[in-house]
This record gives sequence, structure tokens and C-alpha cells, in this order.
Amino acid sequence: MNWHTYLRGLRRFERHSAKEILLQQVLPRDWERVVPLAQTDHEVFDLADSALYDPERNCPHQRGAIQGFILENGVLWPALGAVRTEEGQLIEESFFDDTSRQLALERGYANRFPQVEDRGVAATLGHFYRNYYHRFADSIPRIYALYHPAIQRHDTVRLYIDDRFSEDELRIIRHLVPGNVEVEIINPATRVKAVRCVHLPYLSSDRVEHSKWFEASVGFLPRECLDWLRDEVYALTGIHPTEPSRKLYVTRRNAKVRRLINEEEVAGYLRERGFEVVALEKRPLREQVQLFAEAALVVAQHGAGLVNLLFSRDVRVLEVCSDEDRQIFFRLLSEARGFPHLQLHRDGEDKNADVVLPLSELEEGLETLRRMNPAVVTDKH
Repeated sequence: MNWHTYLRGLRRFERHSAKEILLQQVLPRDWERVVPLAQTDHEVFDLADSALYDPERNCPHQRGAIQGFILENGVLWPALGAVRTEEGQLIEESFFDDTSRQLALERGYANRFPQVEDRGVAATLGHFYRNYYHRFADSIPRIYALYHPAIQRHDTVRLYIDDRFSEDELRIIRHLVPGNVEVEIINPATRVKAVRCVHLPYLSSDRVEHSKWFEASVGFLPRECLDWLRDEVYALTGIHPTEPSRKLYVTRRNAKVRRLINEEEVAGYLRERGFEVVALEKRPLREQVQLFAEAALVVAQHGAGLVNLLFSRDVRVLEVCSDEDRQIFFRLLSEARGFPHLQLHRDGEDKNADVVLPLSELEEGLETLRRMNPAVVTDKH
């Protein structure tokens, strides 16, 4: 094995200790094959069967069945979200998407890690990708499904969380979970065998084949979950946002990719027009929430910082993309929320390229965005 290539590949998605890497290589797997959920004995629950979700209140791209399942005597991996049956079948639908499943199996992430026993009901927010975007777009929203009657009928459910969430994120998780759920922090190189394993559905998945390019997006989160998440984070952080009036330019000057080559020129131009220039990566979560809750206009390059649109109420968004690639995530989120959203595509080689944004194009984009009407979001879309 080329260890340099292997370690470089790990850095792309998540941090791993030397112990975990060793375990992934030397421990055998404890599953025979990957099978679809239909080939297992399980109980399905659908959010549409409860007051949690009404597809007709949502945009077309937010619709479709949102199904989780409960498995007797199963095993789950909190670092992945993967679930295995008692008979040794790894369930295909328990992985986030096809790509993460393939990589997880290739790298041994579903091998026979040390196991803890749970004689009750266990669930997890486990997810293959671990950056700020994926935690707020894909992992944390899964808590919403814990309020389904199929989960609420149990006196106690333990939610196993691997220890890579930040303190701010853990505070949010503990605040969001219902009263019958206990949060357990666990080492990522661990699996849990439980009397009942709950697979919480990925609310951010494409349930209606809306996209030809992406299997998941923050824009697919249902309206009910978006309202709940925003309002609960406001309550936790004690934010009472004023009428949206702030203008934000989210700079990527501290990033390693996807930067503006003429950053100083762009920042200066926007400052003269009343924009605050903000670097989000070093700001506490509460400050990020407040910024976007009070924002009326946001200019930003495509990046994880725009997932903070989850906390916005009435905003216009100008998103700069490095190339012509179809980056649907924040456009669909804006559409779901009724926010006017415009993308400026540059001529970079790929989505991570550093590019120049001519001031003339920025000015034209801002004027176009100003004239755009908000999308109409009603109870019957």
C-alpha cells in the first residue's frame, strides 16, 4: 500500500488517528455482503405519516418519502451511520450516498472495530463527510426524525455521537433532541450493538430525482425541518434578530482553495457600499447565526459558510462560483426559503479554482439581484 496516498486521501474527508488507521487495515470485517433494506426484517417509519412533514407544503425538490427504519439486534457505526443486521448484512440505505459507501468499504471504516453493548434503543447522526457544511446540512437535521411517534414510543433512546463535533455543535445537538433521548459521546473507532437500532433518515437526500449531479443537498431539507432548526437555534443562542438590514461579504481570504485573486479590490468595492467583510471560520457559532439572521444581502463565493443561510429570514444572495459547474446546494435552499438568489459563474478550471471577479460583473450582478422578485413560498406550492 502507498501510505502517502492513503493518508492524503483520508485528509480529504476526515481526521483519523494512527490507531484508527491501523484498525481499519488489520481488523476483519464482520459483514458478509451489502444488501438493500428490502432484503432485511425491519420496521419502516415515514415522516409524512406524522405531523412532522407534509410534502404538499414544500417545493417540488423537497418532496418525496422521508423514511427511516428500526432494526432488531443490529450494529451501527456512529462515525458512519452504517447499520448491520444480526445476520451480518450491511444495509445499503444506511449510508449517506453511493460514493461514501464505496469509500467507506474500500478504506475499512466498517470493519470490526471495538464494540459496546446497548440493551435498549440506539441511534446516531453518523455521516461520512465531516466538514461544517455537512454537519449542518446532513447530520444535525436528522435529529428532527427523533420526534416521530415510532421513536417517541420508547422511554429512552441513546443517540451515539462521535467525538468530532465542536462544543458549539454539541450544545445544539443536546438542545435539539427530544426529552426521551440521551446523547452519548463515543470514540469514532467504535461500533454499537443494540437491541434496537434506529436509522434516522437523511432529510437532505434527493427523494424525487430532482438532480442529475448530486444525491444530496441542504436545499432538499423539508420546510418544516428548516423552520424548526432555525427557530430552535435562535432560542438556544438567545438571538432576537432585528429586521434584516446588514450587508455581508463573506471572504475566503484565509481558505486554501476557491479564493478571489483580486480579493482586496472586491472587498474595498463592497466596503464602500456599506458591506461588512466577514471571515466566518474563526467566529463563534452564535456570531455566525446572528450575522445571517440580520442579513438582508450576502455576497459570497460558493463554500461552507453559505450553509448559515439556514438561519436567515429575508435575504438576497449573490453566490460566486469558480466555474460553470452546477452547484445547486444554496440555490435550492434559497428557493425553498423564497430568497432571491443569483450565481455568477467564472472561468476557473474547476469548482475550487482561484479566480478573478471583475468589478463590472460584480456591479451588474448586484443590480440584477436587486431587481429580482422573491420566490413565492406558500402552504400549497
